[in-house]
Amino acid sequence: MHAPFMQQIMVDVLGYQPIGSDENYTIAREYAISKQKGTGSVDLALGHFSADKANDQILVPFELKGAKTKRPRCHNVRPT
Repeated sequence: MHAPFMQQIMVDVLGYQPIGSDENYTIAREYAISKQKGTGSVDLALGHFSADKANDQILVPFELKGAKTKRPRCHNVRPT
């Protein structure tokens, strides 16, 4: 699911540059991030990236969910 979304929407339509298209790129899949307790990754990351990762900068992290993912209930939101 992630690869087709990234290629068809983010790269082909919106013009982000994936890894391998140039020395620097603007979109990454399964990009590792640090958390307070351990490490994790985001499904897609928009930002400024390079092969050496020394100065990588994530501007927008994405967590993609499938169509069958249940939406969590918001207990603090009341209908008007």
